[in-house]
Amino acid sequence: MEIELIWIIGTIAAVILIYTVACNRINLHKAAGGKDKERLRKAVAQALPEESGYQVAYGHYEKVEHHGRKTITTYYCYAIAFDASRFWVIPLRFDQELIATGKPVLVTGDMLGVADVDIKNDREGQARLIQCALYDKGGQPFLKCLVEEKNTRKSSFHHVNIIQGEECVRFARLIESMASQVNRNNAALREQVHTAETSTNRAGAYGTFGVVFGIFFPPVGLVLSIVGLRYAKRGWRDKKFKSNLLLCRVALAISVMMILMTFGMLIQYATI
Repeated sequence: MEIELIWIIGTIAAVILIYTVACNRINLHKAAGGKDKERLRKAVAQALPEESGYQVAYGHYEKVEHHGRKTITTYYCYAIAFDASRFWVIPLRFDQELIATGKPVLVTGDMLGVADVDIKNDREGQARLIQCALYDKGGQPFLKCLVEEKNTRKSSFHHVNIIQGEECVRFARLIESMASQVNRNNAALREQVHTAETSTNRAGAYGTFGVVFGIFFPPVGLVLSIVGLRYAKRGWRDKKFKSNLLLCRVALAISVMMILMTFGMLIQYATI
């Protein structure tokens, strides 16, 4: 019986693997044809009717938020039209084969306060994946985006089959040059932003462990929640700040309640 179950599981896994590989190859073949790439270019041309001399790249970002046992993933899609010194970010919406564009936002180096850029190269040293997180002069998040060479319709939330090797290389040159100048001119702000983000992440971690220890070992939970609250107050005042602050307060309340209950039980036993 156990051997039959192993064979069934192995067969199902093999079928899933073969199906995934086959779909990926089909999508890459379609991407090589350039149909979606041309549709994207036409959409950008309609969004920027008075501009010319730019290249177009496709970018996307997945924002993942955890709310207890529930995980919410929000998908953002962008067209990035760029030349040698600037670029436009154009939000995209997809309705089957129709690409609808939002209002283009022009991005130049002098409007940014911090630019974190991570570029992955292939063996030949050519950029194949660009991750960027841009912040305004106040240190608030402005744009998070991923530009990669190969984009396929691997799920219903991924809408295009596009291969953009040349665009990746040229956009990497632009964003790397822009980031270098921006960060050099705003070193203090960059340190402040990174400190705030680190504090926010640590607040979430301390709050989570604070809840767990607050139930099973309240004194430790109390310490963790207080430390988490201190970190939370150093973070940016955004949605993540509010959720982490609430988490730390819940951990604090649970820890205090459990400590009081423990003392109450000890007093009760002492008087018996």
